[in-house]
Amino acid sequence: MGNPNARGGPSSRAPASKPAQLRPLPAQPIQCTNSECRVTSGHEAKKYNADDRDLPRIVQVKRAALDEALAAGNLNQARSNRDWLLRFYTIHGAEDGSALDALPEIPAKPTRCCVPDCPVTAYHINKVFAVGAEDLPNKIKTANKDFEKALNSGNYEYALDIRAFLLRFWTVHGPADGSALTSMPTLPPQCQDPLCPVTGEPHAGKGFKQWARARDLPRIIKDYEARVQKVYDRYEKWQDMEENKVLNSFFAVHGTATHNAIGA
Repeated sequence: MGNPNARGGPSSRAPASKPAQLRPLPAQPIQCTNSECRVTSGHEAKKYNADDRDLPRIVQVKRAALDEALAAGNLNQARSNRDWLLRFYTIHGAEDGSALDALPEIPAKPTRCCVPDCPVTAYHINKVFAVGAEDLPNKIKTANKDFEKALNSGNYEYALDIRAFLLRFWTVHGPADGSALTSMPTLPPQCQDPLCPVTGEPHAGKGFKQWARARDLPRIIKDYEARVQKVYDRYEKWQDMEENKVLNSFFAVHGTATHNAIGA
């Protein structure tokens, strides 16, 4: 039997393996070092399309902010964001210019209305307004509400003034199709009856309820009714009052022919 320790005998060791071959590392992307580029965080010196997913995060944020500013009408902020993106895509935009073309245009900055015939003296844009537009001058929104209040309270003269004010505004700022003028609030025809005793106060030529505390009665009639009521409450005699005679004449034209029953 042979000596296992003898030199040259068979070996139980596995043959040594060759060292593994290392794969070459992929080339690292070249980082942008352009001093004109507004992106200060690390990004590749490559050309980007407007919809690339690997756009630097700040570019994506600026693009979203541009859309939000435009939607809100904040043109100054929108213009600032667009200028920032313009500088970025001038350096990193696709060769075909599509990234630059994808940037939305900013509307021209609106100019202030200086039309002499416009009745609104507070700052507002010189533009055509749609009826009911959210950006209508506050003066116009208030006038629309005041018109209804004036009409409901019987202040016909004030309602006439407000309507004339609105007419002047919409003549300057209304759509060319005249829709704003045709949608203006209307007034009942003004009383022109020669038998009506109320001559110093414009009022509607319509029928009014008496002693019903009608809100749209002419102010002088409301006043006379209050005086007659006060006398009636104290003395129960009102028929011979001058105010009662005026009331009878008024309601002969505008309501019941007789005015002899308080509370009727």
